[in-house]
Amino acid sequence: MRTERQNAFINTVINGDCIEVMRRLPWASVDFILTDPPYLVNYRDRTGRTVANDAGDGAWLKPAFREMHRVLRPDSLAVSFYGWNKADLPGSRSSATSCSASATPRPRGF
Repeated sequence: MRTERQNAFINTVINGDCIEVMRRLPWASVDFILTDPPYLVNYRDRTGRTVANDAGDGAWLKPAFREMHRVLRPDSLAVSFYGWNKADLPGSRSSATSCSASATPRPRGF
């Protein structure tokens, strides 16, 4: 049985800062997360346009994935896209990962 707080998010599109929005979600209330965060490569197109949050140290990543872990139900799924040109760099992680309680990805392979 869902709580009133959980029902408030059913069939709803929520626009906002992902960390702040997820902090409002109940613990273990999400079945699936699909995300395509900025790749932290300081992208700039031919006209000079940039992508928000694509430069810098990515300090927001750990808090975001920590919240994802908190709101995901057991045996649920999170899919996160990232720049494939970074996949084979030393120290990089596999694209198929699961998060531990500290929100540190663990490689899972295929």
